[in-house]
Formats: sequence, C-alpha cells, structure tokens
Amino acid sequence: MRPHHRLCVLAAAISISCGGPDASLQQPLPTDTRVSALTAWTTANPMAGARESFTATLLPSGKVLVVGGTSASTAIGSAELYDPASNTWSSAGSMQTARTDHTATLLPNGKVLVAGGDNIGAAFQTAELYDPQANSWTLAGSMATAREFHTATLLSNGKVLVAGGDDFVSLASLDTAELYDPQTNTWSTTGTMPALRADHVAVPLQNGKVLVAGGTDGANILNTAALYDPVAGTWSATGSMQTARTEHTLTVLQNGKVLAVGGNDGMNVLASTELYDPATGTWALTGQLSVLRDDHTATLLPSGGVLVVAGENLATVATAELYDPVAATWSATDPLVTARKFHTATLLKSGEVLIAGGLDPVSAALASAERFTASPAAALTITTATTTAATGGKITFTATAGSGFGYTWSLSANPSGGSITSDGVYTAGSVGGVTDVIVVTDSTFNTATRSVAVTAPAKKSSGGCGSLGDGGWMSIVAALAAMTLFRRRAVLVRQS
Repeated sequence: MRPHHRLCVLAAAISISCGGPDASLQQPLPTDTRVSALTAWTTANPMAGARESFTATLLPSGKVLVVGGTSASTAIGSAELYDPASNTWSSAGSMQTARTDHTATLLPNGKVLVAGGDNIGAAFQTAELYDPQANSWTLAGSMATAREFHTATLLSNGKVLVAGGDDFVSLASLDTAELYDPQTNTWSTTGTMPALRADHVAVPLQNGKVLVAGGTDGANILNTAALYDPVAGTWSATGSMQTARTEHTLTVLQNGKVLAVGGNDGMNVLASTELYDPATGTWALTGQLSVLRDDHTATLLPSGGVLVVAGENLATVATAELYDPVAATWSATDPLVTARKFHTATLLKSGEVLIAGGLDPVSAALASAERFTASPAAALTITTATTTAATGGKITFTATAGSGFGYTWSLSANPSGGSITSDGVYTAGSVGGVTDVIVVTDSTFNTATRSVAVTAPAKKSSGGCGSLGDGGWMSIVAALAAMTLFRRRAVLVRQS
C-alpha cells in the first residue's frame, strides 16, 4: 500500500495501524498447483539510477522512456531510454520539474505528455512534453488543478483526459477532470466525475468511452465505477465492482471486457479478480490469484493472456501469474529474479515484457530490470486413443503444448456430418466410408490437425435369401444342377 494513502481513519475502528495491514489476515493463499506456462525471466541491464513510483512509456521507435519517480525520498527529474535491441540505457534529458506519482501519455504525434505529480512536498499543476526526435523537454501548459495519483487516458480524438487524484497536502480526493489538446498545447475543464476519486485506475474501452473504477474518496475505499463520454464531455455511473479496491490494475482484454486484479480494500490485500462487461455495465468475479497482491503490474500479452507481476502482500513478492481469459483461470509462472513493488511493466514490440525499478523488500529503490519471455513452446499436438470411429461413435481428443491454454476445437472437413464440443469430444456423423479432420487452435493461433476414419455400418442379416453369401448361392446352384442331372438319368432309364 502507498504509505500516505492508507486509511488511518479505520485504525480506531478495527485496531490496525497505518504502518501496514493486519498480519493475521495477510498470509499467502495455498500455492497454485496448476501447470505453469513455459516462461523465462532474464536480467536486463540496469538503469543509470534507482527509481520507484515512476512512469514507463513505449515509444514508436520501440524504445522505452522512463521518467521521474523517487529514490531515497527525493523526487527525480531525470529520464532514461531503454533500447531492447542493444539492451542498453541512455539519457533522455531531465524534466524542468522533478516529480513522482505523475502520469505519462504517448500522444499521436509521438511525443509524451507528463502531467501533475508531486515532489514529496506539494502537488503540481504543470505538465511537460518529451520530444523523442530532439531528446528534449518543453512545458505543456498547466492544469487548472494541482493533482497527484490521478489518471491520464488518451482519447480516440487525440486529446488526453486527466481525472481525479488528490492535492497531496490535505489528501482531499478530487472529482474534477481536464482535457489536454496537443493541437493547441492547452488545457480545458470537462465534466465532473460522479464521485471524489484518487488512486483509481482508468482505461479506454473499445467503444471510445473511458472506464474509471475503484480508488479512494479520502475516507473510504471505493467499489464504484464511472464512464466518461468524450463526445458529450460528461460522466455517468456504471455498475459497481463486487469488491472495493485501490492500488489494483485494470486491463482491457481482446474481447473488450475489463479485468480488475487484486489491490486492497483498506484493511486487507486482495486475491480476487473480476470482469467488467461494457455491454451490460456489470461486474462478475473471475478466479482467484494464487497470491494476495497490490501495487503490482498487469500487462496484456499478444496471446490474449494477462501477466501479473510482483507487488506487495505484507512483504514485497517476486511471484508472477498468467490469466487465461478463455478458461477464466490463473496459473503461476516463474518468479522474478528480484522481488519488487511500485515498478513498471512495458510490453515491448517483440512481445516481451520489460520490468524496471521499484522498491525491494527492504524498501530501497531499484535500478535493476528484467525481461519476461514466453519460451518457445513445444509444438501443439492432438492426442487420442483411436482415430477410427463408427458412424455415431465418440472419441475424446486432448490438446497438449503450444501456448498451453485457450484451446478451441473445430472440424475443417466434415463429410460424415459429425460434430466436436468445446472440450474436444468428437461425435461421428451418419455417413460412413469418409474421413473427418479435427482442428485445434491455441491462444497464439497455432494449429494442429488429426484425421478420423469414419467406418460404414456393418450389413445386417435380413433372415431370408438376401443373407446368403457367395458360398450359399454356389451351393444352391450346385444342388439345382444335381437335380437336373438326376432328372435326365431318370428319363433315360424310362426310355430304355
């Protein structure tokens, strides 16, 4: 939890201190025994300086810009660039104002807008622009309100929505929102949120609206959520989460739903996760993390899965987990080399994830970095006990390897008229003497096929002459011939 955002007002009521959550409530959940995905962490070169509570932004060049943060309780003004190709860091100049707990947003023109934050003494109204071409910083006007722990979201019209936060000194949460226009380099106010909110999370939905959820109003942890409509410039309430949470993550999945993960409710760190459906405006629980955590990161992978990394659960953790949106389940991956919280996670163009900085288990700022790579998986295969079925017969197929999850089954050839279920149970059709082809596809669109020979039904006996085989007919012919010969001999005897 962030020290100055713990709800000390709860201490008198439930006898916990603001120094941390009740240890008796924060023990790790049982270890997840599901099969781990094929993953690997490698150590990347460290940043020039240690930092936590900073931002990291993927640039169009493929490099990563890290900005600001704190180290040893001092706000940082410097910025660095990470080059994944050479695994090296270089200077990206310094902002005009050292700041932490700010936001950083990549603009359509390739520049990065850094807004608000604090210097561990006061919150800022100011904003700055980083120009990757010039590797320099310039001022970007000032917001109407100084704020930290706010959110900044790029809208489909190219403007940036800044919402909520607090003023640092009084910790009073804000309900105001502002828009930055890159075309004019100016700020303007927009609609007010339905509730005061700081330490929340905001994500752009596929329909163009912005979802904000959770956080604190300064006295309570929130389960409420709201939607911003950039066309109307207004906010409206939407369904509330099942659990109040702050210091959580929100991730927009490939199917458009939003995954909320972990966080804390002011008293306890959470393992619960839930899904928001924009079509219905409702939330539903979906699986449990294997480890309670807040102050973690969550990254949507090209496979469609979500990688959740590190964070805090009484102690800082190094564990990581993968969410499978098809099965709605969590599985453990290999742990980080270094436990950390208040770090950043950036999806690289290679599909790898860069983890940088943060605080270690003794609350020292880190300069170290690591890269997450999904190891080359074994080829996707289909296994089964048999590949022959009579018409109407059933066969159960099993997919192995590939990405390890998100398997979908289909028939690419189906002359028998058969079918296959979502869990790989095949039923042959009514036409025999043909071959059906089974296909399985994993979450990264690898495919494997298996052919099934559908046999024709055996001929049934009619009980009459139709049941005679070649041997039976030959016997009849022989008998008729013998009778004919007997009759001829009888005639000859009479004539003699």
